[in-house]
Amino acid sequence: MIWNRLDDLNQIESIQKESKKAPVVIFKHSARCPVSAMAFNELERSWRQENHPDVEPYYLDVIQNRLISEGVAEEWNVMHQSPQIIIIHNQECIYDASHSEIDYSEIDRIIKSAHQM
Repeated sequence: MIWNRLDDLNQIESIQKESKKAPVVIFKHSARCPVSAMAFNELERSWRQENHPDVEPYYLDVIQNRLISEGVAEEWNVMHQSPQIIIIHNQECIYDASHSEIDYSEIDRIIKSAHQM
């Protein structure tokens, strides 16, 4: 999985624009949290780029980029959590999950469903 680092507040506007073309995935991660590490590793092992070649995945380190994490929560009206997966499509959050609710098969289903919208 090739991650785009989300480390600038201006990227939120770019993500909004990108989401008009294809879903955008944001993974909020805390390097201090073992649950976050497990969720990240599971996502890395499960993700198949060939299934979603047009989807841009973003990685947000919530420890280093707290302000950006808060900006994401505010922009898409989701509670700040870590680990957390957020899927943006047509400028709206169409899915978010955190901790043990992060499930690749559900992420895959949501992305496929977004393509049909």
